[in-house]
Amino acid sequence: MRCMLIALFTVMSMAANAEVIEYSTDDGFKYNLDTEAKTAELAEFSGSQTEVVIPENLTYNDVTYSVTSLGEKCFRFCSSLTSIVIPSSVTSLGGGCFHGCKSLTSIDIPSSVTSLGEYCFYYCSSLTSIDIPSSVTSLGNNCFAYCESLTSIDIPSSVTSLGDYCFFRCSSLTSVTIPSSVTSLGEYCFSYCSSLTSVTIPSSVTSLGGACFYGCSSLTSIDIPSSVTSLGSYCFGDCSSLTSITIPSSVTSLGDYCFCYCTSLKTVTCEIETPINGDFFQGIPIDQATLYVLEASLDAYQTTSPWSGFGTILPITSTGINYNTANKEVTIDAVYDLDGKRSNGTSRGLNIIRMSDGTTRKVMK
Repeated sequence: MRCMLIALFTVMSMAANAEVIEYSTDDGFKYNLDTEAKTAELAEFSGSQTEVVIPENLTYNDVTYSVTSLGEKCFRFCSSLTSIVIPSSVTSLGGGCFHGCKSLTSIDIPSSVTSLGEYCFYYCSSLTSIDIPSSVTSLGNNCFAYCESLTSIDIPSSVTSLGDYCFFRCSSLTSVTIPSSVTSLGEYCFSYCSSLTSVTIPSSVTSLGGACFYGCSSLTSIDIPSSVTSLGSYCFGDCSSLTSITIPSSVTSLGDYCFCYCTSLKTVTCEIETPINGDFFQGIPIDQATLYVLEASLDAYQTTSPWSGFGTILPITSTGINYNTANKEVTIDAVYDLDGKRSNGTSRGLNIIRMSDGTTRKVMK
């Protein structure tokens, strides 16, 4: 690319024999040139082009510099930018790199890139898909927040963490598979992904951050692996389509309002031996829901708030399946009092419950 030097450059000391030169071109690119390393950082783009190709190398004063990074906010609010080609010499995308590029529909990230900075694709509201190369190890906070047209994303197995607000309000995202390399999901990670219907969480994950899935109103079920030890506050809050959930025995901490306003929640299976105190079910009519617990823990859950508020509390079967036969859920067929009279629901004291498979249970409420 033939570039004209706009008569402006600033010299800053880097080391005894090194300097950084600020170099601008006539097509809207501004670079920081490291005279010692012979590398260039794209610091700013002020051009009007809708399609941009970033050069792999550039020449200044007969010296060739390799473009190795895109600086912070370098394409910020380039609202007319529709496509961009990033050379394989680039290893990092700075924070806020494409913030507010509302017309950007797709982008190819080269396999040389190892990190995506915070707010990297923040508010790229037309971005429908993106391929993250296996060289990337982390997705920064707010990396894809407000990418409202993003329908799917493949997270490579090289990624070990998803930052806070990473996919916040990606309202068109329908499903996501988290690789087994990831150990934690940041706060608000998938919050308000209102089209999300399924999530696969691997057994490598040990914690779900606060409000991690808050407002995922299309999520009907989710499997929490037995590796998870804590669910953050508001973790599944306002997941209004969530009908059932199983809390594994590995969980030692439940954040406040963990399942608040999950108004469709009908079945909770809690494998934790000793009930954890707290306000987890605010805004839910749990008196109309069923709680399954370990048989040895029945008395404890029946006398411990908020668990005691469930309309029906039943033991988990020895197989670990809640009254399931041949993968078909067995439901409550009828409820009787001690006199054998059929009732509309369980009442305080001992209840006799007949299941749809013909078995009966005595349940204390």
